[in-house]
Amino acid sequence: MKNQNDLIVIGVCVVFAIGGALTLFFTKREPVALAAPSSVLTTDPKFADNTAPVMGDSLPGGGSGSFGGGFGGGFAGGPGGMMGGGSGQLDAAGIAAKKKMMGAMSMGK
Repeated sequence: MKNQNDLIVIGVCVVFAIGGALTLFFTKREPVALAAPSSVLTTDPKFADNTAPVMGDSLPGGGSGSFGGGFGGGFAGGPGGMMGGGSGQLDAAGIAAKKKMMGAMSMGK
């Protein structure tokens, strides 16, 4: 009887193995087809009147030490003291510029 039980267990294992292999084969993922890459323009750009565009070398108002720009934290005069970063003090021009800016902000301009 022991041999008959072994044959039944082996038969069930074979059926499960075949079923698992078929399940894995028929439920595999299909690879996604990628879109073709667009072509890259390698010709020279065409400018109006054969002039090259004007390229700036800095941001507007940057490094000028005026209100709203520069290294000094947006205050006139730039950095102050040994640690840098501006002193937080405004001179007459900085105060006038701040008033002008605050007035424009309050009027919604």
